[in-house]
Amino acid sequence: MSRLAALISNVDLQKIVESPVSEGLVPGLGVVLLDGTYRLEAYAGHSSVARNVPMSALSGFEVSCLMKFYGSLVALHLVDKGQLHLNSPIGHYLPELERASPERASAIKVKHLLSHTSGYRGLDVTDARVKWAIDWTKFVEFFHETPQNFSPGSVFNYEHSEHVILDRILIAVTGMSLVQLVGEIIFAPLSISAKSRASNLCEFIDNYRLIQRGQFKSIGIPPMVSFWDPSIPSFGITLPQIARTGQAILDGELSIIASTEKALKAPIIELPKLSCTAEVERFPLSYGLTCGQFSKGIVGHNASTVGQTCALRMLTSCGVVLAVGINCWAPHVRDSVVKQVLEVMGLTDTGPVGETQNSIFGEFIPADIYGTYIGSYLGAISISEEGKTIKGAKYGSPANTLFSIDLAEREKVVRAPNPTGVCFFPSPDDGGPCFALGAYTYRKYTQS
Repeated sequence: MSRLAALISNVDLQKIVESPVSEGLVPGLGVVLLDGTYRLEAYAGHSSVARNVPMSALSGFEVSCLMKFYGSLVALHLVDKGQLHLNSPIGHYLPELERASPERASAIKVKHLLSHTSGYRGLDVTDARVKWAIDWTKFVEFFHETPQNFSPGSVFNYEHSEHVILDRILIAVTGMSLVQLVGEIIFAPLSISAKSRASNLCEFIDNYRLIQRGQFKSIGIPPMVSFWDPSIPSFGITLPQIARTGQAILDGELSIIASTEKALKAPIIELPKLSCTAEVERFPLSYGLTCGQFSKGIVGHNASTVGQTCALRMLTSCGVVLAVGINCWAPHVRDSVVKQVLEVMGLTDTGPVGETQNSIFGEFIPADIYGTYIGSYLGAISISEEGKTIKGAKYGSPANTLFSIDLAEREKVVRAPNPTGVCFFPSPDDGGPCFALGAYTYRKYTQS
């Protein structure tokens, strides 16, 4: 009997998959479990409600943020070959960044890109300033102008543009883009024929509030220029193919195993513990050079875009891979399914949901946390003087509140556009308070 068959015997996987669909939480969902000899999968709902296309093993999903995982594996492959060095400054490979911001380009190392610990204030792809048309020249200007929130290597902050920098480094080293290298080093050896975004089989569904009310609206993916391909979209592949990449890594089929195996087992930075409700996105306990560690023996990565949500989990202790895909933006539903599947296998995926250690509750008094916090993604977070309300707004639009969390009623409040965890923790640079909203980190801003 295979490892997976022994773990999953007498488990009704179809029931786990059908439940969120029947409750109207998502239009379609799929789960794939895989080891070296056995595959178990279940699907429910539709990949396209408008066209009445059922969710199946042929439904396509964008690689999305899994591209960061695949990209980091490619980088480690080049480290093994001696073409790339983890401790080299990014300015060593990119003279234009060295000229634009010499101190930062010397302080940030390649390893910081892979572990999301570069520390500079990031560039949100949905920010109005980007307008879906940014190019490398404009980014070099941004890199010069944006503040450094934290010392490189000190704070985890999930920043998309770090892998855009990595892409440019790999072009300088190999003459090939990160997208090309992922296709050649990871997909091609596994006979995975990745599709372009335009040819994806899955017609993605968005707008979670409409989905909750049963009003499904089919929309397209906003146009993404190639600048963002190394970090977010890039390929369309099926859920079994996503699971296949994880299984190949665990079983050592790919030539990237030397540094990868070490990196998968060696998380290098702990994430702040989050205080939150059950209906939140689960974040790793720690992060390494490739992906997050969700619990002992369980590593992986999450992926979310405008119209889908995916997860890849590699169970290093037993050699089993789990892939989950939903054709709408519903990360907490995805994580609930991951949790259920692992529990029936006798395993746990214990991210920091519900934990309050190192968080605002019991750690800080209102006078300590009152003020404005600047960071990535939403831009500005403000805390009321009483320390009871958290509000977030986009860069340059403080009056345009995107979400508001009443900490006293946090069990009842979910933020828009998605629920997540919140915490405060001391800055490793100066000891002042810092704020984390999920995987995005903010430093308290003091008017000079």
